[in-house]
Parts: sequence; C-alpha cells; structure tokens
Amino acid sequence: MLKSTPHIGLQSLPIGFGPNGKLFRKLAGAAVGSALVRFAGIGLSFLVGVQLARLLGPAHFGIYGTTIAIVALLAVPVQLGLPQLLTRELAACREGRLFGRMRAALVGFAGAVAAASIMIVALASVWLILWPPSAPALASALTVGLLLVPVVAWLNLSCGALRGLGHVVSAHVFDAVARQGLLAAGLFAVGVSSLDFDATTALLMQFAIGAFVLVACVAMVRRALPLELTAVSPKYDTRTWTRSAVPMAGTEILRAIDAHYPILLLGLIAGLDDVGVFRVALSVAAFVGLPSSLIATVIMPEVARLHAAREREQVQFIASASAAVIFTATALLVATIFAVGEPALTLVFGDAFAPAWLPLLLISIAYLINGYFGAAASMLNMCGGERAVTLAFAFGPPVGIATVFALFDSLGVAAVALGMIASEIAKGVLLSAAATRQLEIRVGLAHALMRLFHRS
Repeated sequence: MLKSTPHIGLQSLPIGFGPNGKLFRKLAGAAVGSALVRFAGIGLSFLVGVQLARLLGPAHFGIYGTTIAIVALLAVPVQLGLPQLLTRELAACREGRLFGRMRAALVGFAGAVAAASIMIVALASVWLILWPPSAPALASALTVGLLLVPVVAWLNLSCGALRGLGHVVSAHVFDAVARQGLLAAGLFAVGVSSLDFDATTALLMQFAIGAFVLVACVAMVRRALPLELTAVSPKYDTRTWTRSAVPMAGTEILRAIDAHYPILLLGLIAGLDDVGVFRVALSVAAFVGLPSSLIATVIMPEVARLHAAREREQVQFIASASAAVIFTATALLVATIFAVGEPALTLVFGDAFAPAWLPLLLISIAYLINGYFGAAASMLNMCGGERAVTLAFAFGPPVGIATVFALFDSLGVAAVALGMIASEIAKGVLLSAAATRQLEIRVGLAHALMRLFHRS
C-alpha cells in the first residue's frame, strides 16, 4: 500500500502553493514545454502534408498514405508495449537507484524490439513476395516502407527512455518536431530542384531522416544515463517485465483498433461521401484530444517515480490536478467547436464538408468524457495496473460498435460518433473503478472538485 502524507489545507489544490507546489510547478513546466513542442509538430505535419500532396499528386499521395498507415499498424506489435514500460522502469529505477535493473531494461528491451522487428518485417516481406499488390508502384512503396517499421519502433522506445530519465520535452522534440522539420526541409529542396519524385522516393527520404533522428535520440539517451550504470552488471527481471509487457502490448493494439474502427465500420455500412465527411471530423477532433494525450505523457514518469516511492498522496494530487486541467482545456476546445465549428469547416474544407460539424461536435464530446476521467489509463500503466487498462480497451470498441448498429438507420453518420461517446463512457467507468480498487486512487473531475472545495 502506498503511504500518505498528513492532510494540509492547500496540498490538493492544483496551484503552485502548499506541499505539492513544487511538484505542480515541475509538471506544469513540462506540460507547457511539451505543448509548445506538440503544437510546433502539428504545424510541421500539416506543412509536410501540403508539400507531399503537391509534389506527389493524388495517385502517389494515396500510395504514400496507404504505406504509412500500414507501417504505423505494423510498428504496434513490433514495440511489444515496451516504450511505456521502459518509461515506468527507468523512472522507478532512478528513484530506487536500481542501476543494475535499469541497465538490464535498456539492453533487454532494445533487444526484444530488434527481434520483433526482424520477425514482423520477415513475415511481411514473405507476404509481399507471395501476394504482391497489383500496382507495381504500391509494391515498391511497401517494400521501402517495411524498412521504416524498426526505425519507428526504436525511436518510440528511445523516446520512452528519455521520458523515464526525466527529459519529457526532449522526447517530444524527437517524436513530434525533428522528423517533420527535417522532412519539410527535404521536401522544400525537392520542390525547388524539380527532381522526379514519387511515393517510393518520399518513403526513402522518410527512412533516411528517421534513421538520423533515431541516432541523435539514442545519443541523447546515452548522455542522460547516470554514471553509475557503467559500473554495475545488468539484473534482469524477465518474468515481471513479460507479465507487464503482454497486457501493455495488447492495450496498444486495442488502441489502434479503437482509433480506426469508426472509419473501417463506416466504410462497410455507409457511402464514400459519408466516410470522407467523417474523416474530416476525426482529423479536426484530434486537436480536441491533444490536452489529454499531452498531460498523460507528461505525468507518466512522475507517477511511476512517486508510486515506486509509495507516495500515495502525491499520486492522488496528480490524478486530481490532471483531471481538472484536461477537462477544462478540452471543454474550452469543445465550446469553440460549438461556436465556430460549422463556418470554420466550410471555410477551410468547402461547402461539401459542412455536414462534418455534427459528427465533429459529438466526437469532441467523446474526448470531453475521456477528459472527465483524467489520465486514468496512463496512471494505471505506470503503477502496475496495465491488465485493467487492457480490459477496458477490449470492452470499449464492442460497446461503440453495438451503439452504431443500433442507431445508424435513424441517425446516419452521427451514430458512429455516438458510438465513440458510448465507448469512452464504458472505458472511463472501468478505468476509474480499477484505479480505486487497485491503487486506492480516485481519478476523474468529480473527485478533483470534491478535494478542491473540501480543502479550500
């Protein structure tokens, strides 16, 4: 059981005063820095998308997009759930000065990802040889795209290591800015040189830039490691790590399903126009989900460290403060969508996409519900409750799919967004109950407000 600290009037307030003031200022600084980096990354990603669309044209841009989607899906099982686990392990080992375990985690996790990369890429290569795509250009792009799978996996693992070592903002720089910034510069050079450029060439550029960023990220990880690491022998805990990694990997696969099932389902039961409208709504709604993903990433290493130190009261403080911040920021974005979403969609995407406003608003409400439950999934993952997270993410999509089939005939595309709302409610209830039961921590906005008013 985690230990608690004495009750002091201001310690649960999400402000920079009281016993938790130093902790709050540390997390707030990391959140602000990460937010600036993430917004820069979003801007660069948008710029890269425009450059690629103009350079490649519709056909090759479609080939490029298809290949990148496949790469992203293949990279999920290759990572084996280890990036988050490495963040947790390194943060806990730093707190307990368990340098042998830290060294073993770094070496062992990298080796596991390497082995998984070889296996997945080999199987995918055999598939391409036996059942090649009918379009030669797509076959060429997929062949090069397979080279990206281990690069993406190792980069995510390296960023997880940086977060565990306390370099949260730097991890965001490598993850969100460096690759996109270098790619934008490379595409600009291609544009002004008038060289021949197709999807395969674009993917080769992605591979070269990804490999360069990976080397730079690994170099920073090495510089951030404590000096004591060189003088100890690795102490492996393979059984414990496997017990944690398996559900974490399952959760990441389920996250991918959770993220893509609305579009896949809509493609089966609706027309292409509806799919296009809903895809626009999803792409804009991603901005509404940014506060949740940002705060969750920032707090992970600190939660793991405090859990290892058995500081339950400070873990509870993070749970309450993060729920309040996520919900407030998300609510402001939802209010903006409600006020100006429809004219903004028409202005940016054209009159044909005006019907995306209602699905966009409903998807934004799904993100708001997610924000109501705070960073429950990340907190459970960092405190050994990864199986509960896997269960919740396994339960969410079936609830969403059942809702869609029940409401689609009467509501159309909006039913898919309502399915996402139902899924978020189901996941949130399960995660909240698991946090209370396993960690003796209450997540969610309601408890955060109760603590706030009780202490003030």
